[in-house]
Amino acid sequence: MDLNKIDAELREKTSRAAADSFSKWRHREEPGEPAPGAKITFLGTGGNPEAIFSQVPRTAGFILVVGGIRLYVDPGPGAVVRAEEAGIDLGVIDGIFISHGHLDHYSGAESVIEGMCWGMFTRRGHLMAPEQVLGQDRLLSSYHQGQNMTPAGYKGGPKVIPLQAHREIKIKNAVLTPIPVHHAAENYGFILRAGNLLIGYTSDTNYIRSYRTPEGVQEMTPRGPIMDMLEVVTIVRILRIYLARWTCL
Repeated sequence: MDLNKIDAELREKTSRAAADSFSKWRHREEPGEPAPGAKITFLGTGGNPEAIFSQVPRTAGFILVVGGIRLYVDPGPGAVVRAEEAGIDLGVIDGIFISHGHLDHYSGAESVIEGMCWGMFTRRGHLMAPEQVLGQDRLLSSYHQGQNMTPAGYKGGPKVIPLQAHREIKIKNAVLTPIPVHHAAENYGFILRAGNLLIGYTSDTNYIRSYRTPEGVQEMTPRGPIMDMLEVVTIVRILRIYLARWTCL
């Protein structure tokens, strides 16, 4: 056995594989427009805490294709694995939406960003997240926010858009409006408008502020469950406004 020869062959194959991978992600063309209509691909519907470590159910979020955009919403643990299983090329993703800074909603985002930005060689795509995620708690690295360009050639990254309540974000033919919801310190769902189609996403939320039990009125805590509710006493103000517009038949 010629160890020097084996070593040389392994070095050559490793170098060739690295060069091929480098070229594949660095030299790409923007994808064509998706097919007309709307499509949702669920890659996971689980949440904290048990689903995080058991992956039953999975926690990878979902991908929404509408209005000419491909939007990855709340990429949690396992996001890139589940996307690969579903045959989804992350290099065609146009944007990433993170509702809030809980593990099941953001922890897969950095890997998805690298796919969206073609191995961090290209500046493309949108990263939409609360300021708490981007800055205050720094749950996503400055590198993945496109702020740390390196001499090695990693000069890519997304366009970062901090979410603000009701401030519209236009991406291609769609308009996304962040809607504040009641869960965690800073959390947003959204209304996405594409032509005549409206799609709403609430993220985690609650609408009950207080409720009556056999022992009296209880204030709603940030986490459930509610086991002994007789009736709702108060609901969030914004929901009361919207419900007032409806007529029950």
